[in-house]
Amino acid sequence: MESSGTPPWERRAPWILAAILGLGLALRLYRLSEQSVWMDEFNVMAGLSEGTWKGYLTTISFYAPDNLPLAWLIRYACTSVIDPLWLLGVRLEQVAFGMACIPLVYFLGKNVYGRGAGLLAALCLALSPIHIWTAQDLRPNVEIEFFAALSILSFAMGLRSGGSKWWFLNIVANLCLLWTHLFLVFLVAAECCVMAPHIRSHFKRTVLWGAAQCATCLSPLLWLGIHFSSASDVDEDFWRSLPRFRDLVVDLVGDDAVRASDPFAFQGQTWPFLPPQIQQAVDAWHGLFDIAIGLFFAVSALWAVVCLYRAWRRSIAHGNLGDSPEFFLLILSFVPPLMLFLASWLFRPMMMPRYTSYCSLALYVIAGGFIVSFRQARVRGLLSLLLVMLYGYQLSLALPANTRTDWRSAIAWIGGHASPGEIILAKGTVLTRPMYLYNARIFASKGKGIDPIVVPAYTLRSVAGQSARALSTPDPPNAVWAVMERFAYSMPPLADFEACLAARGLAWTRTDFPGMNGIQVYRITRADRAPVEASPACGLEGAFADYPGMLADMGFSKADGPEYDKALESLRDAVDSEWPRSKLYYAFLGLVLCDGHQSALAVRAAQCSVKRDPKYAFGHFALAVAQYESGAQEAGDAAFSRALACDTNGLIVRYAPLLQALYPPKGEPPSGGPSLSSRLADLESRGFYLPFAFYLRSGTLPAAATAAG
Repeated sequence: MESSGTPPWERRAPWILAAILGLGLALRLYRLSEQSVWMDEFNVMAGLSEGTWKGYLTTISFYAPDNLPLAWLIRYACTSVIDPLWLLGVRLEQVAFGMACIPLVYFLGKNVYGRGAGLLAALCLALSPIHIWTAQDLRPNVEIEFFAALSILSFAMGLRSGGSKWWFLNIVANLCLLWTHLFLVFLVAAECCVMAPHIRSHFKRTVLWGAAQCATCLSPLLWLGIHFSSASDVDEDFWRSLPRFRDLVVDLVGDDAVRASDPFAFQGQTWPFLPPQIQQAVDAWHGLFDIAIGLFFAVSALWAVVCLYRAWRRSIAHGNLGDSPEFFLLILSFVPPLMLFLASWLFRPMMMPRYTSYCSLALYVIAGGFIVSFRQARVRGLLSLLLVMLYGYQLSLALPANTRTDWRSAIAWIGGHASPGEIILAKGTVLTRPMYLYNARIFASKGKGIDPIVVPAYTLRSVAGQSARALSTPDPPNAVWAVMERFAYSMPPLADFEACLAARGLAWTRTDFPGMNGIQVYRITRADRAPVEASPACGLEGAFADYPGMLADMGFSKADGPEYDKALESLRDAVDSEWPRSKLYYAFLGLVLCDGHQSALAVRAAQCSVKRDPKYAFGHFALAVAQYESGAQEAGDAAFSRALACDTNGLIVRYAPLLQALYPPKGEPPSGGPSLSSRLADLESRGFYLPFAFYLRSGTLPAAATAAG
C-alpha cells in the first residue's frame, strides 16, 4: 500500500524500529528489580525449586488446577539455568517475550498498511502500560501475547499469500496458545469468523485449516480431564462482579487507560517532585486522559468500519469481503472481548483486560493505518504527537507507582527496625505466611533483613490475641510485628483493631506501604504501666463471612446453646473476611482451625469439603490432618487413604512421608526434630502448602513462635 513517494522517515524504518525497541526495553526494565512477588506470581514461582518438571507441574496443579502447562514448562526450563530466587533474572525472561512482540506487530502493520503504520503500531506497543506491566509479570500473559502476535501475523500472511508455511505456523501458534490458557479459544473462534467467508472461494484450504483448529481446541482436554476436577467453584469468584457495559468498553478500546483498566490497582501519588496541590490537580485529570485515549482508538476503529463498509460495497459486485484487512483486524480486536463478556454473564464472572490484552495488538495496527491514511504530513505528525502525549500521561501514572503489593519495602522496613527473636504475624490469606517467607528469602539472599519468625494470624481478633499472649510470656519479645494484606478480601476496620489493642493494654505504631494491595505493618508493644488483658470484648468478628451458614453446614444449630456459641467464637477467630462455602475453602478452614488448636471443629469443616465433592483429594487431606490433630489416628489414616485414592495429579502422595513422621502409627516413636525440620524445610522450599499445625507439632519452632501460635 506504499506509494512511490515514500517519506524519508519510512525509508529509515529499520533505524526507527530499533529506537522503538530501545525505548520499549528501557520502559520494561524500569524498576524491574524493585518488583515484589505478589499472590498470583507466588502461585507460579513457589515450586520452581522442584528437581523435575513433573514435580513443578504437580505443585502448580494445586495453586492453579485449571491452568494449562506450556507457560509453566517454559518458566521451568528458564530457571533450570538460573537461580529461581534471582527474581530479576526470572523477570527478564518475561521481558524477552514482551520485547519479541514489538517486531511482530511492526511486521503485521507493515504488511497491512505499510511501514509507517507498522512503526506506529510498534510504538503503541512499546509505550503501552498494560503490555509493560504484562512483560514484567510472572504469570503466563506475556507468553499469551507472544503466541497471539505470532498467530495473528501468520494468519494475516496466510490470507494475503495463501502460503502453506504461514497456515502451518498459525496452527502451531494456536496450539501453543491453547496449551497456555483455555481462554485463547476466543482468539481461535475469532479467526474462524474471519475464515468463514473464504469457504466458497478456498474450500479445501478453509476446511483443512478448520479441522486442524478443531483438533487444536480439543487437545487441552487431555490435560484438563485429569486436573479440572480440582478447579475452583463459581462461589470462589466472590471478588469479581458481573461486567458492566463500561467494563466492556474499557476492554475494547481502553486497555491503556491505567486508572480504568485491570491490573492497575495501585495506590499513592506518582509525582513526588511536584507540590501536593499540583499533584492532586494532575491526578484529577486522569478521567479526561482515560476518555481521550479510549476515544482515539474508538475513532480508529470507526475509520476501519468505514473502510470495511466501502469494501463491502465493492464485494457486492466482485471480490470477497474477507479479503479486506479491516475485516480480520476488527474481528480479532473486538470478538474475543465480546465473547468473554457474554461468557461472564452466562457462566461466571471472568472478564478482565489481562485475558484479552492481545486483542489490542490488532487495534494498534488499525490505529497506525488510521494515522497514515491522512495524506497531509502535518496531520499525521499531529495525530502521532497526540498519541505519544496520551501515552506519556498514562505512563507518568503507572511507572512510578507500586502496581504490585510492596512486600519488598515492608520486609526491608521490618528488617531495619526489628530485633532478633521478635515475632511477625502474617494476616491475610492462608498463603500470606508462605508468601512473606518467599519474598523474605529473595531479599535475604541480597544480604537484607533478618531471619524472621513468622506466624499466621488469620483475623484481626487473632492478631490482637496472639500479640497479647506473646507479650505476656515470662520472657516476652521486645515487640510483635503484624503484617496485613487485604488481597481481594475485606476485613474489619483498622480503627476497631487499634481500639482492641488499646483495650488489651498494648501500644502500636503503624507504617503503610501502598501498592496493588496496600500493606499495613504494625509494631505492637506493651503499653507503659498497662496490664495486658487476655481477651477483652472486641468488635472484630467481621461482617463479611456467613457464620450462620457455615455453622449450619457443620451441623450446628442455635438450639445447641453453649456448643453453638463456642463454635461461633472459634470461627470468628479463624475468619473475618469473605469465605465462600466451597470445597476448597472448607478444606482450608479445617486446616486453619487446626492451626488454632480447634481440631474437633476442624473435622467438621473438612467433612463439609468432602461432602461437596467426595472425590476431592485436598478435602480428604484436610480431613486426615484434622483427624490426626484430634487424636483419631485410625480415622486420619482412613481419610488419608481416600486422599491418595483421589490423587489424580500426584500431589497428595508427596505429603505421605511427612505425615507419617508427624503422626506415626500407634506404638511407634515420633520422628526426631532435625529430620522433621529438614522435611518441612524441603517441602516448603518446593512450594508445597504446609498447615502451620505441622510446624507447631514438629517442635522445631522457637518458644516465642509457639506461644504466639
